[in-house]
Amino acid sequence: MCGSSTRTSTSNMALKGENILEWTDYVEFAFIHIMLEKFKRTHTTSWKQRDWVEMNVEMERQFPDVQLGFQKLQQKTTRPKTMYKQFTELLHHKPVGWDEDTNTIKASPDI
Repeated sequence: MCGSSTRTSTSNMALKGENILEWTDYVEFAFIHIMLEKFKRTHTTSWKQRDWVEMNVEMERQFPDVQLGFQKLQQKTTRPKTMYKQFTELLHHKPVGWDEDTNTIKASPDI
């Protein structure tokens, strides 16, 4: 699915127990990248079961010692979606902006 992806060893991810993956920032970034690639091809985030299965296959390809299941991936979208929603809501407040040079939020001290 992701052309530039390489196989990831278990040393780059945190195993929490037998085939249970701790969702580190590294793992979450890989998952977000897979979803982004899927979005670029489908132009939607209302994916069907087949799409989730394909994304699950890609996650298991990148993290071969872990079996996730597409239902788990669906559940894991909640956190990034919530963070994105909160971030975009924050940016819509007039005294708040985004500084592209520093990749930080700009706001007056009283906010």
